[in-house]
This record gives sequence, C-alpha cells and structure tokens, in this order.
Amino acid sequence: MAGDNIVLASVGPTGELLQPYGNLGEDEAEDCFKQQIRILIDSGADGILIETMSDVREAKCALKAARSITDKPVVVSITFNPVPDGFKTIMGNTPEECAILLKDFGADVIGSNCGSGIENFVIIARKMKNSSNLPVWIKPNAGIPSLVSGNTVYPDNPEYMAGYVPELIMSGASIIGGCCGTTPLHIRKIALAVSEYISKQ
Repeated sequence: MAGDNIVLASVGPTGELLQPYGNLGEDEAEDCFKQQIRILIDSGADGILIETMSDVREAKCALKAARSITDKPVVVSITFNPVPDGFKTIMGNTPEECAILLKDFGADVIGSNCGSGIENFVIIARKMKNSSNLPVWIKPNAGIPSLVSGNTVYPDNPEYMAGYVPELIMSGASIIGGCCGTTPLHIRKIALAVSEYISKQ
C-alpha cells in the first residue's frame, strides 16, 4: 500500500455454472480461484474483491479460496436483477439471503455491483444492511446501456449518479463506487457528494 491508496484485486466469476446446473464442481472452482488469488496477493494486493457473482455458491468458493491464502480483507459483491417481487440473483437468491450467507461464509464486506442503475441499489443496500452488520459495498452501473450508432451508451451522467449518494448512505452503504459505464468523472462526483454529505452530519 502506497500512501493512502488501497488496491483491492478483482476476482470475477468463472463463467461456468456449478453442478448440478453445469459441469463445474465446487472443489474445482475453489482450486481455480486459489491459483488466481495467490498470484494477486503475491503481487501486492491489499485485499481481494470478489465481484459480479450471480451464484452465491460460487462466491463462497472464491471466498474459501481467499481465506485459505490470506488474512487480508475480502469483499464479496453479488449481482442482482430486478424481478416482480424485488431483486434476485439468476440463481434465485435475494439480497437478504446473500447478506446472511456471505457473513456466515466469513466475508469482511458485502455488497452488490453491476446489473442495473444506481436507483435500484438504494433498495439493495438497505436490504443487505438490514440483514447483516457488515459494511456494505455498492458499485452500480451508469444505467442500462443501449446501442447508439454501433456504440454502447450508458445513460446516467456523473451528476445523476452523485445525486443518489445521500440515499445510498442513509440506506446503509459504507463504500460507493461505479461499475460498467462509469468514468473517472463519475467517481470524482460521487466522492465529492460523499464528502459533502459527511461534512453536513
């Protein structure tokens, strides 16, 4: 760690479904994650960010792998999709269920990233915080992208995303960033909104 900069190394999903829905066994998945995480820790990462997980069982495999290698902080971030009765992973788990399971599995920080725009994350953050006493990490997309003249365009500008910062904090988010479609300007605006909110408290 250099100065005040903290580097969390990102670990994403394998891209394979775990058994019985796919061919990947949990032990095999854990071994794959161990190989990756060992390299990341040996390269100087201050912690591990397990993110964009749509199966909490796969997240558990990655978390077990991380715990077997390092005692540095591990964040686990799940991707949820809007459904008629709220938000769920593609495997059918709710934010509340994931929060409880991830705490039991030994995560230091829990949260959500990707999947949808920032307005949905206010609800997701609240549900996860109400189900666990762990810090909540939130990294929304800059909205739902569309294809414009062959280019992928994300609709939410920096000001729009920063405008949700107070609600996110009041909903229980401890760490706020950006995922797909966010730019350095988005992050600067979000950081400024966080500072302004804190200064008023």
